[in-house]
Amino acid sequence: MSGLPLLKEQDSQEFKRVLDEFLESSKALHVMLLERAGYIIVKAGESPEVDAEEFSSLASNAFNAIEWLAESPSERDFKVLHQRGGQHQTLMFRVGTSCLLVAICPSESTIDEIKSVAWPAVEQLEA
Repeated sequence: MSGLPLLKEQDSQEFKRVLDEFLESSKALHVMLLERAGYIIVKAGESPEVDAEEFSSLASNAFNAIEWLAESPSERDFKVLHQRGGQHQTLMFRVGTSCLLVAICPSESTIDEIKSVAWPAVEQLEA
């Protein structure tokens, strides 16, 4: 995905299929595909306990800020942001240059389990 082209219904359906597969395989509670500015393209799973639009905006801002900080000392390949709490953890994966895959998972899931399912999903979304 370079830039965000006009999305067709079949694109949305394919994105939803990929998110549904990711949701099932990763045991995530909620997953969203966001445009880098925080706009929700498609989502799947349980509704988060917070407003989805507010969460997506804050998530994209956090990812973009950390990416900028990572690039300051010459890191040019920032792809994942992970936040872990007592009950939930949030993982954000860069999809191409214009989107983010955001997953809210139970804290007992391991990051390696989630990543092993996320990378194939990211590749499918980038295709």
